[in-house]
Amino acid sequence: MYLELALLLCAMAGIGSYGYVWLDRIVYERRETAVFERRVRSGSEAAAKGEAIGEIAIPRLGVRALILEGVDEGTLRRGIGHIPGTALPNEMGNIGLAGHRDTVFRALRNIREADIILLTGVRGTTEYRVDWTSKVRPEDVSVLRRRKRAELTLVTCYPFHYVGPAPERFVVRASMVGEARAVSGRTGP
Repeated sequence: MYLELALLLCAMAGIGSYGYVWLDRIVYERRETAVFERRVRSGSEAAAKGEAIGEIAIPRLGVRALILEGVDEGTLRRGIGHIPGTALPNEMGNIGLAGHRDTVFRALRNIREADIILLTGVRGTTEYRVDWTSKVRPEDVSVLRRRKRAELTLVTCYPFHYVGPAPERFVVRASMVGEARAVSGRTGP
């Protein structure tokens, strides 16, 4: 009887925790979407840690998420994080984005060469095409090096079904194929 009660309480705590994280992300996304849309209208690219600086969409995989400034735990729980020191959306260079493998970036396990990724920033939406994927050690940050051409680098933990701190990182590299075009409001697949 005590074991059953303990298991029931653990299950309820797990469901409650998941529900809190899910609800927090939805509320945060709605608020930050409004902030980002105001930033688009004003043309302001300045953003504090955790604020929305753009949106990513991978139409074939049904992925759409806000891009938030920074990669701390709270930011990554709520969206995709822009890796500090890399180019911003709509800038030339290597744009580095990180996300959790068990949330939005879980779909990356099915990404393929030539898939299209749409990245929306303050100045519009830019189209990228996936060039390659790779697995690297966590300390290998060479994939984030500054580049002169417009590239997008997505990073998440690997393997996708691993429990605990993952031993590797899954990397997606894409190159720009379409110039930024103006946006009005939100994008999405």
